[in-house]
Amino acid sequence: MGTHPDDMKTVVVGPAGQLYLTDGHHSFTTLWEVPGGGPQLKMWVKVTDDFSNSPDMATFWHRMEAARKVWLKDNRGQTLPPEQLPAHLGFKSLQDDTFRSLVYFTRKAAYGKPEDGAIAPEFMEFYWGNWLRTQIDLSAYNLDKKGGYKDAIEAVAKRMVSLAPGSQVGDSGFTAHQLGGMTQLDRDELEKTFDKKVPYVIDYRKSRN
Repeated sequence: MGTHPDDMKTVVVGPAGQLYLTDGHHSFTTLWEVPGGGPQLKMWVKVTDDFSNSPDMATFWHRMEAARKVWLKDNRGQTLPPEQLPAHLGFKSLQDDTFRSLVYFTRKAAYGKPEDGAIAPEFMEFYWGNWLRTQIDLSAYNLDKKGGYKDAIEAVAKRMVSLAPGSQVGDSGFTAHQLGGMTQLDRDELEKTFDKKVPYVIDYRKSRN
């Protein structure tokens, strides 16, 4: 998270000047939780929209939805009213969306930033994850074991690259190309994830059980 605009996490300005984070929830949560972190920690962010002149919160959330600046689904893909969104950062405020997590581990292997220079939509991984709920049965994988988690990541990655660039990703309104979908699996990147990241995931999952 640098200070170059392309590297900054994004926010929308709401009524009374309140900032609403639209990207970087996990990164900022990590910073929130570390010693010396918390709400007093200062970070640069990029303002993408200013909806502070909304006359009421209902209008504000309508504008947020219309601009695709809010994700109103829970970790099972069910519709979530704005009032139930977390008010603060922190691990206790975040829900564990397994599909979104699996998509994260396919970065650079099955998807990345759009190659035509287009700006990637906010919540890109959530759009992929929500579509994958209808594509893959996770009960077939033991996600508490390294081998099972790796198999699930590979299944997700293969399904993602099998989608034609012009095909819509579920009901997202975006095509696979717009969401950075690749047409061929990058096996080398996938193996890097298996070696460097999956062991930490398994340890974390064990610590929560």
